[in-house]
Amino acid sequence: YDAAKKFFRGFEAIRDAGSMFVWPAAARLSVQHRNDELVRLVEKMIAFMLIVIIPAVALMWILPLDTYFDIIYKGKYSGAADIFRILSLAALAIPFSMNMFILGGMGEARRFFRVTFASAVLSVVVALLLVPKIGVMGTALSVITSYAVLAILSTASLSRRIPISISRALGRWKDAREFILKRFKT
Repeated sequence: YDAAKKFFRGFEAIRDAGSMFVWPAAARLSVQHRNDELVRLVEKMIAFMLIVIIPAVALMWILPLDTYFDIIYKGKYSGAADIFRILSLAALAIPFSMNMFILGGMGEARRFFRVTFASAVLSVVVALLLVPKIGVMGTALSVITSYAVLAILSTASLSRRIPISISRALGRWKDAREFILKRFKT
């Protein structure tokens, strides 16, 4: 599991890098009561993160990871590639779980705590139920549970605070595509 988790930290690094931008921006926009811009920030954040993460996760399922892991770990940890593939599914929730950083930036400490606490509790429950039955794969499934719960609850909590729309966020892929194309043209 640890060998697979080391590679999953790449997805966590993407999340952490994103949080360094959205938390202060959310704080500034929230304090200034610029809710329309805050909504756009959230929707664009989701779109941009999805553009990065979906292809990355798809690659994890296409590439011959078993071969790469064998080369890196010299034949040890034969199941690490499969565990990493399962863990990569948790990354699909990252764009939506980023909403917890928006909540934090908005000063919504109670909502932030409730979302994080619920995610942690459900992750532990899943681990306690599955690890004895299916071993390390149960741990991977508890990570997926944690990320999924974080995504669902933080998005639901934030949508009660500001009028974000998942369909509008998905429509903002065009903005993300234009941003990326503009960066490559210069």
